[in-house]
This record gives sequence, C-alpha cells and structure tokens, in this order.
Amino acid sequence: MLSKGRLRLGLGRGLARREFAAFRQTMEESRERFDESAAMILEALRTGWMEGDGKYYKQPRIELRPRPNTALTAASTRSPRATTRSRRARGSGRGW
Repeated sequence: MLSKGRLRLGLGRGLARREFAAFRQTMEESRERFDESAAMILEALRTGWMEGDGKYYKQPRIELRPRPNTALTAASTRSPRATTRSRRARGSGRGW
C-alpha cells in the first residue's frame, strides 16, 4: 500500500488550442468534456466503480482494482467557474 492509501490527483482540461488539436478535439467543447469525465473519475474514486453514459464518454461499469480504500476528502480547482462547481460539490456531499 502506497502512502497509507492516500492519492493526490490533479485534473485539468488544457490551456491552449494546440493541446486540443493534437487529439483532434475542439477547445469549445472542452468544458463539457472535462465536467463529464471528472464526474466519472471522482465517482469511481468514491465508489470503486467506473461507469458512464454521457454525451462524450460511454464507459461500461467496471470495478477499479485495487479498490479505493479511503473516502474522497477534498477537491481543489483554479478557474472561477470550476471553483463554484467545487463548492457546490462539497456542500452537497456529491461530486461535480
């Protein structure tokens, strides 16, 4: 077990158009893509199961291995819009 089960994870959606062009994606839909994928990732870390049926990502239900053994305790963001989302998530006890 590494770090007594702790994980520090950073997520970001990118900053420059060239970062999106490399993956043949548009920057205009990056916020929606980020929100959808971040919600899936945070829920998987909370529950031990990854799944999704969103606009951009279809992920059949699979179990994370090794399973998370501690609850997600904090989320930190930098953009004003993302900070608002993080505050709402913390207040409701749910993810994004």
